Amino acid sequence: MNKNQAGSAAAATLDVEGASWDAISASWLATNGVPKVRLMIADNCKWLAIEGQLTVTEGDYQPRILCIVAGKTQFFPIPVTLKGTIKEVIALPEGVEQAWFLPLAEEGAFSLNRFSYRAIHSLKATWRMARRVVLYMARHGLAHAKRIGVAPTDVVTNLTRAYQRVGQQRAFAPALSYAEWLQRFTQIDAVAQQKISAELAVWQQETAVMLVLYANSSTTEAELQASLDAIAKLWGKQGVTYLVAEQPFKLALPETIALVSISELKQLLAVKQHWCLLIEAGALVASETLYGLLHAAKHQAEYLCWYSDHDVLINDERTKPQFKPVWSIELERSSHYLGQVLLARADVLLASAWLNTHFIANSYALTLRLSEVVNAKGFGHVPQVLWHQSERRYNENLSVAILTEHLQRLSITADVAAAQYGTLAIRYTPTIPLPLVSIIVPTRDMLCHLKPCIDSVLQQTDYANFELLVVDNQSVEAATKTYLDQISQDPRVSVLHYDRAFNYSAINNFAVSRAKGSLICLLNNDTEVITADWLTVMVGAVQQPNVAVVGAKLFYSDGRVQHAGDVVGPGGCADHLHSRLAGDAPGYMKRAIVPQDLSAVTAACLLTYKAIFEQLGGLNETALKVAFNDVDYCLRVRAAGYRVVFTPYAQLYHHESVSRGVDDSPEKQKRASVEVNYMQQTWQEVIQNDPFYHPNLNYARPDFRLSAAPRAVKPWLK
Repeated sequence: MNKNQAGSAAAATLDVEGASWDAISASWLATNGVPKVRLMIADNCKWLAIEGQLTVTEGDYQPRILCIVAGKTQFFPIPVTLKGTIKEVIALPEGVEQAWFLPLAEEGAFSLNRFSYRAIHSLKATWRMARRVVLYMARHGLAHAKRIGVAPTDVVTNLTRAYQRVGQQRAFAPALSYAEWLQRFTQIDAVAQQKISAELAVWQQETAVMLVLYANSSTTEAELQASLDAIAKLWGKQGVTYLVAEQPFKLALPETIALVSISELKQLLAVKQHWCLLIEAGALVASETLYGLLHAAKHQAEYLCWYSDHDVLINDERTKPQFKPVWSIELERSSHYLGQVLLARADVLLASAWLNTHFIANSYALTLRLSEVVNAKGFGHVPQVLWHQSERRYNENLSVAILTEHLQRLSITADVAAAQYGTLAIRYTPTIPLPLVSIIVPTRDMLCHLKPCIDSVLQQTDYANFELLVVDNQSVEAATKTYLDQISQDPRVSVLHYDRAFNYSAINNFAVSRAKGSLICLLNNDTEVITADWLTVMVGAVQQPNVAVVGAKLFYSDGRVQHAGDVVGPGGCADHLHSRLAGDAPGYMKRAIVPQDLSAVTAACLLTYKAIFEQLGGLNETALKVAFNDVDYCLRVRAAGYRVVFTPYAQLYHHESVSRGVDDSPEKQKRASVEVNYMQQTWQEVIQNDPFYHPNLNYARPDFRLSAAPRAVKPWLK
């Protein structure tokens, strides 16, 4: 290659800086900084076409072109499909002195196959960009194109922007900043504002709504004033806002603010109010707060309380959008994700005993009190950012005492402790006598993984009442057979023989039919115990009201997160949440480190009731012989009215399907395709909208990035 020609090269002969070629893994290994693939760009190159197949096995995708122009650095993002396909055109600035392709954001391992780049004419570039935009609109429809900010006329009037926005829909595309996301997707035009004002005026006449601002002993006068200013814009002179304070304030209150006692507030609620908008001082409501919450309440009468998304104000800048899942009592107890603004029915608020002689002007105490008197579906969620939180409140630690008292009122025994990032750790205490747990471990040889797994369970598990069923699926190696003979001498261990073709679902169903325990733990043979109380924690969690499945937190051998619960839909079918995250990182909304209700968890370590497992027909051994059978089971559990819970306190290593291998043969790929199709057809509604993800988050893959095609419908546009 020379500087006046575009170039291409075999993967192993690329000119790569900061990485070395590893022939065994057929990949580039970067261990000291960001790897760079040198590009030889012609001096007069204005448009560059770049193609290839990028696979990242370690590290984070962040493909970019780096150019040096007049001694300064410029970056050009390269979107990549979920399968790693690169096929882009880039408009380069004049005077490019040096250029590189950067596949990763940091150190890691990657392969780059069929990689090529070449200069193309501007007409060719225009044709390629227009073709992609037109095909995208034809495939997804004009309504979807409008949602991402692309119109048919853009092909002529604003092609480059349209091309970029279509590229942002790919699985690995540059993340939108929150400021850009707000500008593109949350603006309320004059027509929408008129609709909000008109409907709100009618609703205020039809529905009695009371605004209550409450301040506790830690509230500063600045926080109280900020909340009052925001409420004035929301409520104006159309009504009174009632203030309840634990301590006196020096602020001069406007005439629209009435300072009341607890008894006075209870009388007002009992006499004439239907809904109450509760705001903890320090929170700033938005102009559309009341409309958004009341709109939801009027159109979905089954919910007794409503919460919305929010963001965090840091130096008056909106940051850290908290796009929340649907109601989860586990997530609320451990992280108080509902926050400081809540719409509740007056009768429910009074029944909750929040306004009693031991009144605590704290939103965490409020939501826990409300949860004690409403059913599991009592809380509705408005998927819109309707209020703003202060940085201090965002970083505030939750109260161990408030949670402990809440659990005591429900007669729930648990250990509660302060945890990382202001969260609370809750370990529920199993009932005595301890129920028998049947731990099922299918295997076929792979003694190098099986032995550490079994040894760790037998030697490190502090739970005192379990049996271990090792299911031998046609092992042939003498060492494996000898080991199975050895462990069968342990009275806790039974070796079962399944002499049929590999079918993960059938193997586990077979073992469950022979299990003696009332609880079943499905466990992969490539796992290893990390925390001795893993099973104790899971049993305590599964014994909570209406819980039928509990999943553990799993780690790669290098300490990164492998599984912190499953999501259904993003990426096309089902995937793990927070995969490859640093082991102790909090994750999005701290969700990698706290318990929560989810749509599914992995059967690599899954605890469930034998009776429910058999009642629902076990794992699907006909349509889902290998993959997604655990997700399917969890979704059937939820459809039957039970809960699925993830706990981060039960921790194991997982080497991820080492013994069954990867789907690399035509037969395996065909089987995998059939299983994906089954899931997409059977669980279409959940796949399109997993309630524990969010329609404003990226659906190309579950990385919690802001979506470049948000699906949450704004109520003022309905």
